[in-house]
Amino acid sequence: MSEVKARFYTKKEFKKTLKMKDGNLIVRVIPPLNELFSTPEFSNENRWETKQRIQYGYKTSDGKHKPFVSPEVFNFNTKMVEVEDAANERIKKFKAELIKAQEADNEPLVEKLKGLVGFDGIYNLDVNHYLNVVDQQGNVQLLAIRPKCYEKLDAKLKAWHKEGVDPFSVDNGRWLVFNRTGTGLNTNFDVSILKEKLEVEKVGTVERDVVHSMDENLKNRIQKEARKLGNLFPRFTAEQVKMIVDQSDLMTGVSTYLDTLYNQSSTADTPEEDDVDMAPAVTSAAAVTPTVKPAVVAPVAPVITSTPKVTPKVTPVKTVTEMSNDEFMKMLETGSL
Repeated sequence: MSEVKARFYTKKEFKKTLKMKDGNLIVRVIPPLNELFSTPEFSNENRWETKQRIQYGYKTSDGKHKPFVSPEVFNFNTKMVEVEDAANERIKKFKAELIKAQEADNEPLVEKLKGLVGFDGIYNLDVNHYLNVVDQQGNVQLLAIRPKCYEKLDAKLKAWHKEGVDPFSVDNGRWLVFNRTGTGLNTNFDVSILKEKLEVEKVGTVERDVVHSMDENLKNRIQKEARKLGNLFPRFTAEQVKMIVDQSDLMTGVSTYLDTLYNQSSTADTPEEDDVDMAPAVTSAAAVTPTVKPAVVAPVAPVITSTPKVTPKVTPVKTVTEMSNDEFMKMLETGSL
């Protein structure tokens, strides 16, 4: 297995991601400029967005969250998973157990499982489309939109292109209005072009698109401030993700393997234990043979033997980190955790 060294993000790179809330969000989508937004999935094609399936819940030993891209590969033609994601398999298992506990009215177990995979639980697979945008105050930001919202946007883009309108045009772009209403499964999204009203003599009030053109100053800022969409989150192999999951504490999400990936405990000047000579020291002084006097033999007292006391072997109790998902579930059900 080839080792992938996880990169650290600087504070500047950790810009706050803009997410949609109830009501309207007005932004101007940034088109791909000078291959800035190319992604690994589309290395030969510039993209203005990227879809990311991100695993949340796992941390290094210092308690810092380390989200990463799900390695799962799904073949839509065969409807089969070709590469599994151990983190996702854990989520699906515990969600299935949550449904069973709810059907059995097992409230104590329901509450424990909700703490793991519920709405505010530790583990979550979050799916979003990410795109670089400019808000009306001129801030360059990263916008995350849900798949349902992206589907709406994609349909509108096709309709606008048929009308000869390119909202992403550098010189003749448009401000887009993203609208969100409802909650949960009843959340609805819509996307429209921002309009302005004008009074036209002998015609009355008319509406027209609000047009936006990128000046050189904004183009230069975009090159420095916009995010590279293919490098938003660390990417690990399926084998590495399995190691992250297997070496994690299910109750907290802390994984010692993440420490290894992020080189948390390594020190450049400290040799590895295998490189240190652990053999016992040997003295070089010559051995001296002492003068031995004949020993006086004394009568030997009889030795009274007794049955040695045998200490029963104790099987060590597994820690939460060492438990399998099934063992962990059994402990939850019996109230041992």
